[in-house]
Amino acid sequence: MSITRSGAGGTTTSLLALTQSGGTATDGILFTGTIGTDITTATNRALTIDTAGTGTITLGGGTGIKTINLATGGTGAKTVTLGSTASTSSTTINSGTGNIDIGTTAQARSINLGTAAAVQTVVLGSTNSTSSITIQSGTGAINIGATAQARTTNVATGAAVQTLVLGSTNTTSSTTIQSGSAGITMTGDITATGNAVFRPASDSASAFVVQEAGGEAYLTVDTESATDALSVKIGAGTDHVLFVLDSIPAASEPTGIAGAMYYDSTNNKFRCYTTTWVDCDTTGGGGATRRVTLSPEYGGGTLRGDGSNNSGTMLADYDATARRVYYNWVSSTSTPLQDYDIVISTTIPSDYASGLTGWNIWTWADSTSTSNNDINVQVLDASGTSCHNASLLPGSATTWVEAGFSLSGCSFAANDTITIIIKVSSLNNNDVRVGPIRFQYTN
Repeated sequence: MSITRSGAGGTTTSLLALTQSGGTATDGILFTGTIGTDITTATNRALTIDTAGTGTITLGGGTGIKTINLATGGTGAKTVTLGSTASTSSTTINSGTGNIDIGTTAQARSINLGTAAAVQTVVLGSTNSTSSITIQSGTGAINIGATAQARTTNVATGAAVQTLVLGSTNTTSSTTIQSGSAGITMTGDITATGNAVFRPASDSASAFVVQEAGGEAYLTVDTESATDALSVKIGAGTDHVLFVLDSIPAASEPTGIAGAMYYDSTNNKFRCYTTTWVDCDTTGGGGATRRVTLSPEYGGGTLRGDGSNNSGTMLADYDATARRVYYNWVSSTSTPLQDYDIVISTTIPSDYASGLTGWNIWTWADSTSTSNNDINVQVLDASGTSCHNASLLPGSATTWVEAGFSLSGCSFAANDTITIIIKVSSLNNNDVRVGPIRFQYTN
């Protein structure tokens, strides 16, 4: 059947009109048999399907399974437009349990949603509790809000529980969250799985700051290299912020690393590590040289005769000229030398780490000859091993001399007890004196 209108212009309301005046027509237009194209237009002619009123234009409205193709035939380029530009119009594309596929074939293409210049609201996804949305790409980028306009981009901001995953677990993947001068604000708990690196775009005095809810800084990292004021600051405002070390019982002392510290909860003291764990001191910990001085009457000391040739007089006195306290031993016996022992037990300090050096003892004698006077000093470690045993009689008579000596062959540890035995000898009223002893160690 062919319908042709001939004539010189004018307007025809309907070239083909189908009217059902009563009853119901099963099919308005039914195409059966073999037909090349059901409905077509000549070149450069548009095909418009419309309804004059508020009715509905339905494609594929029956109950049978069907495929509806729009602009899928031929090789020519086609533009498919769905929806009206009228201000109150809306366009809905939905399906049953099947997929709604847009741009799923292999060709390269751009898919634009809500890209016109006017205000656009684009909603993707259902609020159904089990719904999910996947946005993916190949090697290209997925851009959301990438143009220059000011905007707010909301992702998973609903009131219900939200799980938001950004980035891939692929070993070479990276995820970048960036902002301008307004900063990045995160509320709630933040959990990092894997290594977390915070690197500022530029160094500043507040490159990394932890604040309390009111905005006062509790932790500030200063990376401002221009001033060399590199620091990690605890507290900075009116609140009193404490820096608290780990509290560990003495029996569970951990493996140390140089510069480490902890609080000994058993003995209520701080511990510092250099090459071994020691008690921290007020100057900041180990590595310093410490001096120990023992002055007569030596703490932990006693006077003792060895059982033979011990006739004489021992007294403690003070030399006002030299400003020095001392023990004095003298014997009037003409022969043989009379001696007496000064025995001192002293404890190596608890912050001891190494060394026991710089030994000195103040000595004085009427005679420089060991036939008339002598001062013999012996040092024993905690096991009784002798580290030194020799005469330290001064080389100048009636003059205070600080005699130095060193130890060898002994082992020392913090809190060990060492023994110092000073044997002073005299005859023919030749006085002999010993004063303060000092040594040093590294903590």
